Amino acid sequence: MPANHYLEQEEHNEQLNQETIVRWQEIEQGKVVTHDAMSKWLDTWGSDDESGRPLCES
Repeated sequence: MPANHYLEQEEHNEQLNQETIVRWQEIEQGKVVTHDAMSKWLDTWGSDDESGRPLCES
């Protein structure tokens, strides 16, 4: 594997790790979409009354 490909892969992995840390911190702060909100949204998929995605509750 060429060195530049390895470095690109490692940079990508580090970016994913940093994004995961941020998302985990948001979860710990209570910034989540509830199961009920997600279920209600998914129930509208494919219908004439399809709604927009639910927002995080905090």
